[in-house]
Amino acid sequence: MRISRITLAALCIGVGLSAQNSSFAQNPSREIVTLGRGVLSSKASILVLEMTIVGAGPTAQDARTRSASKTEGLISDFRRFGLKPEDWERSLSVARRPIPEEPKRLAFWATTTLIARLDDFAAGPDMLDRATLMEVASIRFRFEASDPQAEYERALKRALADARFKAEALAAEGSVKLGALIGCEELAVPAAPGPWAGLPAALASGSNESADVPSHQQVADLKKPVVTTTAEVRARFAIVE
Repeated sequence: MRISRITLAALCIGVGLSAQNSSFAQNPSREIVTLGRGVLSSKASILVLEMTIVGAGPTAQDARTRSASKTEGLISDFRRFGLKPEDWERSLSVARRPIPEEPKRLAFWATTTLIARLDDFAAGPDMLDRATLMEVASIRFRFEASDPQAEYERALKRALADARFKAEALAAEGSVKLGALIGCEELAVPAAPGPWAGLPAALASGSNESADVPSHQQVADLKKPVVTTTAEVRARFAIVE
């Protein structure tokens, strides 16, 4: 989650620095420009469980019906973990794709995505085993923080501190004195894996792999509930004459 403009302005004087050349300095004799990176690891408070259920049929209605039947069976079964039907977020997509075993024949594929957020994830490994037994098309786990905005602000402060540390090292090397922060810019950080959407890779690519083979991707380490937040900045520091 990106920090608000107001918060960033309070942390970085001169927000909105325009893009610069590869040296990151328009006037290197009067300022030092560095990149800072802050990485924050904190204990997770929420486990996001995401599963996809696929149903295929000669018509879109047949595909939806089969996907819905599998979905209701899964939701009913997961009551054993304390998850009620209203705890799930649902989304449905339908596409016409080749049949994996017969690429020249087309069929309709209905994909239902289920997402649940759990503040008690002790049963995470058991959920993975159960979903595997029920042959869902895809399973994913990921951890989240209860207040991602606050986590990002802390990571951003670390990034600014890292930028200053580098600037001080460069100033010492150049036998000059580092002055105040005169401008900074928040840099984009590659997003973490987000919700899976669409068909399993084997179906989308027209592969000959069986549509019944689950594709399990356990993003989160269920034994280490940790959320990693990263922030990056480009900061400009004055050189004291």
